[in-house]
Amino acid sequence: MCANYYLDANFASHLIRSLKEMRKPNGLPFITNGITLPFLAYAYKRLNCDDSPITEEYIHKIISSIENAKDDKFIYQHCSEIDEDVIALETRMEDRLEEQGYYARFSNSTMLYDPDAFEKAPSSKQLYDRYNKVISNNTFSRVWKKDEYNYVWDIISEEENTAINTIINNYNT
Repeated sequence: MCANYYLDANFASHLIRSLKEMRKPNGLPFITNGITLPFLAYAYKRLNCDDSPITEEYIHKIISSIENAKDDKFIYQHCSEIDEDVIALETRMEDRLEEQGYYARFSNSTMLYDPDAFEKAPSSKQLYDRYNKVISNNTFSRVWKKDEYNYVWDIISEEENTAINTIINNYNT
């Protein structure tokens, strides 16, 4: 089921919440914190049945939708677990992030940026440039490589695709 080109923050929120609740075959959650921007862009493309390349404009639309969300607050922060920046949902435990130095790009933004990860909020162009190689290589997933002893970008696994498809099928656009 494809959306009529849908790029709303509600889907990002639904995706993050669902992935936190879903379990892998080994019993672990798919995510514990948030999702990377490339993973989110891939999921939006799946939602919209869109196989065109991810562009700077597409990244800009994703960031804009999250920064202008109506129902949720997001956090762009560094996740030490996968050694990459992720987009997470603000929870009650994190409702004092602004007191800790987290900041928004503009006054009514619904996305806070981690001051330890970002000296200033990155522009859509900077984010696109940062992830352009990852996106061009279709490596939207951060995975642990035992033989390399670190996390690397890889293609979306069958398990992740199944999870994304399940989330999309349960999503009401």
